[in-house]
Amino acid sequence: RVLEGSTTAAPLFTREQAEALSYVYLAHDLDTPFDLPGLDEDPEFFTEEPAQATFYHAGHVLGAAGVFIEFEEDNEVRSLFYTSDTNLRKQTIHPGGDYPEGPIDILLLESTLGADPTAELTNRQEQERLLGEAIKRTLKRGGNVLLPVFALGRAQEIIALIGQFKDDGLIPADTPVYTNGSMRAIADVYDKTRHISPRVDEEFEVYGVSQKRVPRNNDRLPALMETPSIFVAASGMLFERTLSNVLALRLMEEEKNGIFFVGYAKEDSPAYLLHQARQKGAGTEVTINKLYGPKPVRAEVDKFRLSGHSHRRDLLKLVEQMKPKKVVLVHGETPARDWMADNIRYFHPEIEVYSPKQGEAITV
Repeated sequence: RVLEGSTTAAPLFTREQAEALSYVYLAHDLDTPFDLPGLDEDPEFFTEEPAQATFYHAGHVLGAAGVFIEFEEDNEVRSLFYTSDTNLRKQTIHPGGDYPEGPIDILLLESTLGADPTAELTNRQEQERLLGEAIKRTLKRGGNVLLPVFALGRAQEIIALIGQFKDDGLIPADTPVYTNGSMRAIADVYDKTRHISPRVDEEFEVYGVSQKRVPRNNDRLPALMETPSIFVAASGMLFERTLSNVLALRLMEEEKNGIFFVGYAKEDSPAYLLHQARQKGAGTEVTINKLYGPKPVRAEVDKFRLSGHSHRRDLLKLVEQMKPKKVVLVHGETPARDWMADNIRYFHPEIEVYSPKQGEAITV
């Protein structure tokens, strides 16, 4: 029997190693400057006038922060801002990101959705409505709903949405909601930090939405599924040996059920393959777990765009807002960075644009 979370791969680090390095991490409040003194053991990195940094809420997930740095170089004060993964627009729990006033010297800009023309045409509120209607349809026909999610961010956003659907009367208030694994521990962190991190509603608690833990014994799942229920389970891409994969295998063959994706799935992932197969028609076979081979997909399968990243037009607005002298494009596939580079150069020919390859060192 293959257990959830088991793998033949060696761990990158142990718990003991992670705890031993905890001393190198320092916490700082958002919007509050702090010194970056460098390493006094190495004269090359030590300055008598330390650089100053400030964290800005990035609007992506809990704890995501952009970093603004001011430093002195050749007797001139220069500035750099790294967006990190960022979202200018509010989500269910998090408000949109905050950013320093321009102009600045250097902008390190994420470009995740740079090659995605549909993202800029998507209305989040409409996607939320369509997801709610899909869940309602599934429950009404006596089926179970599977929402595969990433454990940090998307899981908590989806739980909040389910709470809204219940409050609005879209789905029955007594519909059981099941969650599992690390997303539950992360939800606890969300709740404990709700008064000290940016929120749309700081009184909202993820655990204020009634939910039950999925039993670790998979043999108990059929009994849970006798009552139409919602399962919010990791992983978002249905990777093998995860609960979402186990649940998908149980639900995919019955047309009354619904499997709804709310996050990115790369092309070779089981999530992508399942969705593509269902688009070809009910009964199309697909393999999402090699141990079980091909199975027919009869359940309703759909995907909804609830990204935690800004689309490319919003990123261009950020460039215009911050007025950088130079832009370095990061965190995006080559086509995404190419689109961003071409458009920044077209609309802002005065800006120098860099699109370094992985591992390439540049001087700005």
